[in-house]
Amino acid sequence: RSDSQPPPGSPLPSTCAPTPRSPGCRRPSRLIIRDMPDPPAVRLALCQMNATVGDITANERKIAAGIEQARDAGAQVVVLPELAITGYPPEDLVLRSSFRAASRATLTSLAADLGRAGLGDTGVIVGYLDDDHGPRHAAAFILDGRVVATYFKHPTPTYG
Repeated sequence: RSDSQPPPGSPLPSTCAPTPRSPGCRRPSRLIIRDMPDPPAVRLALCQMNATVGDITANERKIAAGIEQARDAGAQVVVLPELAITGYPPEDLVLRSSFRAASRATLTSLAADLGRAGLGDTGVIVGYLDDDHGPRHAAAFILDGRVVATYFKHPTPTYG
């Protein structure tokens, strides 16, 4: 294996040997970027919290406090745990449509509250419980005081 860079346009060097399962294995050993300025840095905070199962109001306060603390430390994006809004594992609470609705409503109010508190320019990824013909673990991306994207976990635990 050579440590020199390959000529422009040639494939990146392989770091794996071909096998019956992957005869054309071509994973790069390094990424080579030419004629490009240094990319901007993004400060990411992983917010560890002790959410209380079923206490959505208290969890929302903990989430907001964690986001504010991360922002004060210079974070531009804050990532919170799976089901941070509802607590984990919610077990039989997920079977209540009112609990799923409360989780979604809290997500929306959290986003608006962050915007009003001057934290809207901090990106937030937070776990919550959604409803898609039944309970769905989900994650949302909050920015500028609103939920801009959601994602359902696959596969989810079996409830019921």
